[in-house]
Amino acid sequence: MGAWRTRAILAAGLIGLVVWAIAGQFHADTPPIRIRRAQADAVGVDAAGKLGFKQAPRWKVLPTIDGEGGVRQAFVWRELGRQTYEQVIGRDLVPPSWHIRIASFSGDVAERAEEFIADVRGDGTLMRVRRQLPQDRAGASLDEAGARAIAERALHDRLQVEASALREVSALSSKLKNRIDWTFTYKDPAQPVLAKGERRIAVVVSGDQATDAYRFVFVPEDWERSYRGTRGLLQVFRIVRNLLIALIVVSAASLTIMAWTRGAFPVGFALRFFAIYAVLGWVAAFNNWPGVEAGLSTAQPYNLQVTITGIVIGLVYLVISALMAVLAGGANLQLGGTGSSAQRRAMMGIAAGALVAGIVTLLQRVGGDPAPRWGAVNAAETTLPLLGEPLRPRRRSCSAAASCSRCSFWFTSSRPAGPSGRS
Repeated sequence: MGAWRTRAILAAGLIGLVVWAIAGQFHADTPPIRIRRAQADAVGVDAAGKLGFKQAPRWKVLPTIDGEGGVRQAFVWRELGRQTYEQVIGRDLVPPSWHIRIASFSGDVAERAEEFIADVRGDGTLMRVRRQLPQDRAGASLDEAGARAIAERALHDRLQVEASALREVSALSSKLKNRIDWTFTYKDPAQPVLAKGERRIAVVVSGDQATDAYRFVFVPEDWERSYRGTRGLLQVFRIVRNLLIALIVVSAASLTIMAWTRGAFPVGFALRFFAIYAVLGWVAAFNNWPGVEAGLSTAQPYNLQVTITGIVIGLVYLVISALMAVLAGGANLQLGGTGSSAQRRAMMGIAAGALVAGIVTLLQRVGGDPAPRWGAVNAAETTLPLLGEPLRPRRRSCSAAASCSRCSFWFTSSRPAGPSGRS
């Protein structure tokens, strides 16, 4: 192999590393999560109690980390700037926060639709609590004046704002089978006044109870249409990014299969890699279980969903681990041998990985939505938060190293390594 090719790959890897360092996102624009799951649970359960929740064995408290993304966050960030964003995040926009879902998986299926949901900020203060009633639950059928009086009390009690300080935008009714629900929307003229859009408040009255009261940012309809159109164009960049990743994996797998047909595949190493990768995957799945559990449907039996989900996750990690073991075996094959040859191949693999990391990072910046960055907050919802973040990059690193090291052989050698690469 010519020295020029080695130097070219090393130079490309260095460029990729520089691009990753410059274009990578290493800081957060949103408030951090400072409280633990147990503290958030206590705040959420206490808030739900004020809406009629009573502790009973049938209820499960399911906490996750969530927040308000999408069009509202993008609108404030792009159109109004960082300063305004910092003024409304945590008040009119939901920041990364604890999403406490209280649900039941037993009893009558229709009644299981009742849920209590609380959003607890990262500092432990309550942002929003709501009660979701079954559609057929019996309740009062109030007229507009009666429902408005309840909504105005909720404004005072839950949001500490008087109706007289607001301007009513709409009052919409929904006739259900056994009750009438109302949704009242108000404009809040208090500071900060937005240059575009509006700060608003909505109150939901279900029968004769205020089941929800929350603040939000109203986004103009024309801006929202433009935003959704832009997202369609950005999807093209995401497709290119995913195709690039798929091309790397397929190329690496093809090269490995070619070596396997020549009888040079290091089976022992691949089996060890498979075992380690599968165990890491299963440990990560166990650690991430609280987030999976929080998304289960109350319409199906809890134990059935747990069994099916567990089996599917286990099988998926087996398949992924097998694929990664094949790629890692190929990388090990090319790094076989001793002395400068093995060191050179190792450097080529690292350089190829750095180049791909730079390309993918650049595509993420070009093809991603200009939006505030979230910190690494999701680890807080895992069973063992200390393992939440470490497990993800290590498993990703194994995958990237296996694929990139295998692909780099195309550049560093004109023929596959011989049987001396076995282990």
